This record gives sequence, C-alpha cells and structure tokens, in this order.
Amino acid sequence: MVLESFVAQVVNRFVGKYTHVDQQQLQLSVWKGDVSLRDVQLNASRIEEDISKYSGGQFPLQFKGGFIGNLVLKIPWSNLTNEPVIVIIEDLYVVVTPKTRIEWDPEAERERKRQEILALDNLATPDASKGPTEEENPGFFQAVVQKMVDNVQIQINRVHIRYENSPENSTEHPFMSMGFTMEHLSVVSTDENYVPKYITTPHNLVYKLLSLKNLAVYFNPMDPPVSSVQSQLAAQLQSTIYTSNRSELKQRMQYIINPVSLTTRLMLNKSQVPDYSIPIIAADAVLDEISVILSERQFEDFMSSLNMFFELQSWEKMHVSDPPYQ
Repeated sequence: MVLESFVAQVVNRFVGKYTHVDQQQLQLSVWKGDVSLRDVQLNASRIEEDISKYSGGQFPLQFKGGFIGNLVLKIPWSNLTNEPVIVIIEDLYVVVTPKTRIEWDPEAERERKRQEILALDNLATPDASKGPTEEENPGFFQAVVQKMVDNVQIQINRVHIRYENSPENSTEHPFMSMGFTMEHLSVVSTDENYVPKYITTPHNLVYKLLSLKNLAVYFNPMDPPVSSVQSQLAAQLQSTIYTSNRSELKQRMQYIINPVSLTTRLMLNKSQVPDYSIPIIAADAVLDEISVILSERQFEDFMSSLNMFFELQSWEKMHVSDPPYQ
C-alpha cells in the first residue's frame, strides 16, 4: 500500500496540479492501476503562476484554450516487475495570446519572492515526510520504483501548441500565428543495441528509443484567430496537424521548419560515481532531411512580437499597469 500511495502522490502532484480533475477520484484510479480521463482542462492559472515564479516575472501570455483530449495511465500493480507503466496522451491542444495589460500587484510580488526563498530552503533541507522513508521501504521498494521509472513507456499523439495575435494586441500585424504541431512521439526502453526490451535488472546506463513523427513549426503572417469554443478549437487545431495523408497542408501553412520525422537513440548515465569518459546524456538522432525557411515578412512579424514582449517586461518593472502599445 505504501508504493501505491507514493505513486498516487506523484501523479497528483503533476496531473492534479496542472489540470482540473477531481484529485480524490484521480487517486482512486491510480490505486486501481487504470487512469483514463477525457477532455481534461488545463489549469491555466496554475501554469501561468508557476511559469512566472520560475521566470522571475509575470507570464506575458494568457490561455485562450488548453486541454487534453485523452489521458491514460496504466500501472500493472500485480506484475510491476515484468510489465511497464504506460502513459498515453492524445490530442493536446493549447492556444495562447499576449496579455493586453499586466497589473502590478506588490503583495503578489512579495509572495512570489517569499516562495522563491522557501523553494531554495527546501532544496537545501529535503523534507523526509514527502516520500517513503528507508525504514518503511527497504531496498525492494526502491528497486521497484527504479524499475518503473526505467521502463515507463510514453506515447503522445496529436499535439498542437499555438500562439496568435489579435487586433487588440497589435495594429501592425493584427492576424499572426505561430506554433508547432506533432503527429506522434513515443519513448520506450531498450537494451544496449536499442532493441525494445523490458529492463529487469538495474543498470547505471539506461537506453531509450525516441521516435518522433511529423514535427513541424509554422509562422502564418495572415491567420485569423481560432474559435474559443472548445469543440471548434479542437477541430481547427486538429485539422492543421501535418500527417502523411495531409500533404496539402504544405500549401496552406507557412512552415519555417517543414514536417520532419526522426529516431533518436538516448543513453542516460545514472551512475553516482563520476566517470568523465561516459556522458550523462548521449543522443544519436537519425533523420532523412530538415529544411528551415524564414521569409522577410515572417522575420519582421517575429521581431515585432518579440519587441512587444520586451516593452511589456520593461513596463512591468516600472510598476505600470497599462502596456506601451495601448
């Protein structure tokens, strides 16, 4: 029961924190070993809050929409020593826009600084209550947890992250969008020859095979905003994810990085004893070709948007509520 509680705590810490889900129901699902959530709304305020905390300033973007169509977590509690934990994410869609104003809140700023200090204190003094102790969990528990981490399989299907301008943000470039799409990503454990395999014994070197299919980055200078209604937003974003049977998108979308697929061999060195002859992370990527294209108009629009964010940041530092472009 200790292992189940520990895993449920980890899942709640990430899934429960950044999504709008019933945390009690989520914990029960983890204990059963089968988490299946549909139409999971991302917790925009919590994500913005954490980004602001780690970046040292207010997050200059706001979420227009963000959700996961399907989130699956399979944990084979009865056979953890022989079967992998499987994580499946499908239809991850996020749309962000620039904030039209940043309100300076002295109290919130003081709290942010206080949280930074607390975070540093926590790093210096680990809290033993946050995880199982050695007395509660001897070597067997640690071995099982390590085996779960070493063998976790990740599958991500259909991702579209989009940034878009609108007339109230920019009069020079009122309709501009940029973002990236991805058809598929998978990560599996392998042996030293990169043949998929379940790792049964602990090793200092862990091998992973990462497969990426049709990753593309686009920049459309003239692109009307997508709908804020979730069903319409999902349909619009899904329809512009490049796949092998959607070659016509190369005419509709202005890609700065054309769709590319690749396979990457990863080696992770977990040894606690430094060995400078072996890197901590080694990656060997194999891809057919990659092309990067940036037109003059795309470059001008990109620099204009970047300028806007720099100006917004400087006004924030001067404690002014209204942005310079209004």
